[in-house]
Amino acid sequence: MSRADDIARLFQGIGASTDGYLDMDSHFDYPETTVTPLRPLRAVSEASSPASAQSPSLPTASLEPPSASPAVISASLSSLLAEAARAREANAGIGNEVYTQPQHTRPVPEIKARVIAVVSAKGGVGKTTLSAALASLLQLPGGRTLVVELDPQDALRHHLLGGTEQGGLVNGRLRDEDWNSLLLPGTANTWVLPYGSHSAEQRRSLKQAMDEDRHWLARQIERMQLGEHDVLVLDVATGPSRYLEQALDVADQVLAVVNTDAACYQTLNVMEQWLAPLASKPRPPACHYVINQFDATRAFSCDMHQVLLRRLGEQLLGWVRLDYSLAEALAYGTYPLLAETPTQGVQDLHALGQQLTTRLMEQARAESSLS
Repeated sequence: MSRADDIARLFQGIGASTDGYLDMDSHFDYPETTVTPLRPLRAVSEASSPASAQSPSLPTASLEPPSASPAVISASLSSLLAEAARAREANAGIGNEVYTQPQHTRPVPEIKARVIAVVSAKGGVGKTTLSAALASLLQLPGGRTLVVELDPQDALRHHLLGGTEQGGLVNGRLRDEDWNSLLLPGTANTWVLPYGSHSAEQRRSLKQAMDEDRHWLARQIERMQLGEHDVLVLDVATGPSRYLEQALDVADQVLAVVNTDAACYQTLNVMEQWLAPLASKPRPPACHYVINQFDATRAFSCDMHQVLLRRLGEQLLGWVRLDYSLAEALAYGTYPLLAETPTQGVQDLHALGQQLTTRLMEQARAESSLS
């Protein structure tokens, strides 16, 4: 059976006619072309010789793979990766010029006031209560005492402002207001700047401002034009944060608050890591610890107290015994530090405040003698 019969039967099967069918010859002749092989690259010594310099022709690439050693290939890849990394870093900096440029061109702010940062690595140690108490006890002759809350919990107002919902630095940041206009008169001749009621968006905006300028807090304090006899207490949010970084940037004194429990003892290494870089500053702050809420009626608390005494040594500034009247004062709206008959915890706070006041006055005299 011929191929024509097969094709006719196929067309009949699909109901078509073979009248218009044309059989094409599928045989083609492809003439071979001669390819002149490419010459290999000349050696470097040959290319640099006088004879090769007179030749006007350019060397052509070889089809053979280069006989590079693995070390050469690795070095080449390293160079390419380094070049790619430089290009990526350059591109990443294009959109951030507006933020990074001011950090290089604007001078570091100068703060004359005495700044005390109260910090902690663990929550629930009474940091805000201690900050409020110290603010009401510290005062240098001829100066003011101010306390600024760098803690989104916004709890400081309950200790010194009677719980008023006025003001707050997080709201003032949106309007770029001078902090002097945001200060509120508090208990015991203090001036208070609470964190303020806020939304998540406002908190993110404040964090962004601190991300963009590592001296953001210093610039806010500089605008207040505080004098060398003014004392500024910073109640700093617990744990590692931009608030902590900004506070340590401006502090003359750092007070780390701990309790007589195992959890606080385990955070001492973390706290030491946070404070260690401060020693390299031109004017390193004095860093001390305060044991708060020490329960002298419990054997374990007394044992932990001895352990902390040995561990902290001269870094321990003092301790405050557990005093329920300090916690109950918030419920009754009273201020125990002004009581005629001070309790044990209040006595400890007064002793701590007097010790800090003495240190601040000695620091002021030392700086005056050097100037």
